[in-house]
Amino acid sequence: QTSDAPGQRGMSLRDYFAAKALAGWISQDAIKRIIEIEKTSVDGAMKVLASGCYALADAMLAERTK
Repeated sequence: QTSDAPGQRGMSLRDYFAAKALAGWISQDAIKRIIEIEKTSVDGAMKVLASGCYALADAMLAERTK
C-alpha cells in the first residue's frame, strides 16, 4: 500500500504531484542545470531535484486547502 488513504492502493496525490513536477523539470534539463549551479554530482543533483519535487507537491497540497 502506497497511498496516503487507508485501504487505497497506488500512489498518493502528493506522489502524483511530485511525479508531474519531475517530468516537467526533466524536460527542461534540470539535472544538468543543478549540477552546474550547485557544483554537485549527478547523484547530488537527483537528490536536490527529488526534494524540490516533493516541496512543490507539498505546496500544491497546501494551496488546495485554502
